[in-house]
Amino acid sequence: MIIGMIPARMGSQRLKKKNLRELGGVPLITRAIRKCQDADIFDEVWVNSEDDIFGEIAVKEGVQF
Repeated sequence: MIIGMIPARMGSQRLKKKNLRELGGVPLITRAIRKCQDADIFDEVWVNSEDDIFGEIAVKEGVQF
């Protein structure tokens, strides 16, 4: 089994809430999830974080938290 693990933190030092920042209207964490899914090499994709907001996004995108 091949697992894609995406680490996501809220405590970025230089750019606060960086993973929630949008690029083209899509949060960066969502872009990372979709890139893993599009790679089509992972049996499972997991978002790993201490903050539950990433869990909500993970579930919405159909990956594990």
